[in-house]
Amino acid sequence: MRKTLLAFFLFLPVLASGQINIAGTWRLTVRSTYGPVGTVTGTITQNGNNIAAQFNISGSPCATSATATGTLSGTSMSMSVTQNNGEIFTMTATVTSDGNSAVGNYRGPSGGCTQGDFGTWTGDRMPVCSSGGVVNGAHFGTQAPAPGSIGSLFGTALAPAATAATSVPLPTTLGGVTVRINGIAVPLFFASATQVNFQFPWELTGSTTATATVTARSLTSSSQTVRLAAAGPGIFSINSQGTGQGAIQIANTVIFAAPEGNIAGAQARPATKGEFLTIYCTGLGDVDRRPANGAASPASPVANTKTKPTVTIGGVSASVSFSGLTPGYVALYQVNVQVPDGAPSGAAVPVVVTLSGAVSNTVTIAVQ
Repeated sequence: MRKTLLAFFLFLPVLASGQINIAGTWRLTVRSTYGPVGTVTGTITQNGNNIAAQFNISGSPCATSATATGTLSGTSMSMSVTQNNGEIFTMTATVTSDGNSAVGNYRGPSGGCTQGDFGTWTGDRMPVCSSGGVVNGAHFGTQAPAPGSIGSLFGTALAPAATAATSVPLPTTLGGVTVRINGIAVPLFFASATQVNFQFPWELTGSTTATATVTARSLTSSSQTVRLAAAGPGIFSINSQGTGQGAIQIANTVIFAAPEGNIAGAQARPATKGEFLTIYCTGLGDVDRRPANGAASPASPVANTKTKPTVTIGGVSASVSFSGLTPGYVALYQVNVQVPDGAPSGAAVPVVVTLSGAVSNTVTIAVQ
């Protein structure tokens, strides 16, 4: 595999800009000028510049719960907090540009429970792993992923900025984010505020379920259950969504089997019948020479899949000459096939990989 494909299996998303989003579950540490330290947990909701919150308070101040309303203008936040005893105090803060942390001050009323309490507070938004958010990294579908493959975790309040790994072995912490599956810190390709791309560890082989958590800012999300399968084939695509033109090249070239001029910045032409292709994919299961988690796949000898997949091109069975890990890359598989003489011609001929009863997403190639 060549470096021209690197972006296809990192799936760098386009990040939205504009209004800072602070919605989510927060954990605050409150430090009173009078000495006591309290912990506040709560949920903040947001509608444009307007925010509202429900808080549970321990330590100082002395109330056990509170509601709040306020505004967020740029990175400046202010809230009016009403404790369950009716007392009202104010909170102001500066929020980081990623919306994940805040530092500020608070002041309570004179008399009553708070006795004019005031001080400082720091807060962090809890990272969240979305329900059903740990998926096959090639197409993000509902198919159960396979150990050793590339996966994606979707959530909120993850990394402060988009960060990609730059070397192998891959790190297990990237952009301040760590993902653990069954307690194993997994190798990371990429981390952003809403998405982390990683390798499922080989140790999960034989398991049908696992639990996943994500840690950021020293806070760990609640766990999510992930279904697993021995094989979960996923073909990479040019649009990084697992649809449309596949990440499929004419074998031993950098030319994509696509209509000419169809892929910006890359060479492309339709494949001819009888020609060999390389299909870049993930999730083809165990191999005969497992590299370590996060390590580059071997080149000599190569790592072959223990079970060979079947491939159809335009619904016609194609001969598979190789199935295994792509040398020099992490968790990336390739299947080398010959375009059958009976394959249909066209600019969007469907390609499907099947292994152990699991069927991949459908992508397309051009065939003349």
